[in-house]
Amino acid sequence: FNKGAAVNLAYKDFILNKAKYNWAVFENDMKWKPMEKNKGTIKYSRVDTALQVLQQHNITVRGHALLWDVEKTNPSWILNLKGNALKAEADRRVKYMMDRYKGKIYEWDVMNECLHQRFFEENTNNLDIMESYFRMAYQYDKK
Repeated sequence: FNKGAAVNLAYKDFILNKAKYNWAVFENDMKWKPMEKNKGTIKYSRVDTALQVLQQHNITVRGHALLWDVEKTNPSWILNLKGNALKAEADRRVKYMMDRYKGKIYEWDVMNECLHQRFFEENTNNLDIMESYFRMAYQYDKK
């Protein structure tokens, strides 16, 4: 059966040599806030490095998370955006992630914690926005 964990490179030896995991999810490195703390400055290096190491060891990776429906988990620069401005930034986020990692990630957490929070729905005034991001992610990376 599959055995995996949330990972960061600090646990590299354990993950690769002791636990014998065959799948992994990045603990925080793929989340929008740490990747793009400042608008337009996207930090790919931690994800790219970890992904390369995991792939070299045949460890399947789940992408966590494209978007997060909890306000405090998003970059501060998007918190005051509303409507089409917020949607445009979220669209851009999904696009740049999918463009870079298409075919390298086995499955995606498209919208994290969307059952008890509604940041994107409330701030875009679009109750169907979550569905649109699932469709968008699928269109970029069909499996």
